[in-house]
Amino acid sequence: MKTIQAAIFLLLSSSISVLADDTASTVSTLSLPIITAMISGAKPAVDGVNGKLELSGGANNFYSSVNPISSPFQLSNASQSSWSGGGQAIGTISTPLGHSFGLQVDMGAGALRGDATGTAASHLFWRDPDKGQVGIYGQGNYWAFGSGSSSWKAAAEVEGFFGNITVRGLFGGSRIWL
Repeated sequence: MKTIQAAIFLLLSSSISVLADDTASTVSTLSLPIITAMISGAKPAVDGVNGKLELSGGANNFYSSVNPISSPFQLSNASQSSWSGGGQAIGTISTPLGHSFGLQVDMGAGALRGDATGTAASHLFWRDPDKGQVGIYGQGNYWAFGSGSSSWKAAAEVEGFFGNITVRGLFGGSRIWL
């Protein structure tokens, strides 16, 4: 409710300032892009708070003494293998930050071969649903294998929307600690 009240206040404030100066050029009314987008009827970056939950799992036959990538035909010896499973749950929440901006947070936890895993990511972005998205992205992962391993990513992200096709680029760096 406070977001709606703030939007109405900003809309009324910008309308009053435009009416007070009837000599104002079109350029001065475009100086507040959020207000211009609200007046023009443009779609919001994020329609409202929303989220999703993803659950996945499976099992595989892990071979301890044979490298299945270099020797795929040596896997017939059942005494070298053992079945193990894994699963994870990932939750995502997206929320609007004004009209043209949004925030998405992803958190996940799981297990693989009896060891814990975890991930967290965040996206802060500007988005026009008819054109594309520009933002910053960060992610951290943890695997409890042995003494523990982790990784992180930090990047700029760009998406272009072309009808039913989305083109996405992620430009940044990452680091893995084993």
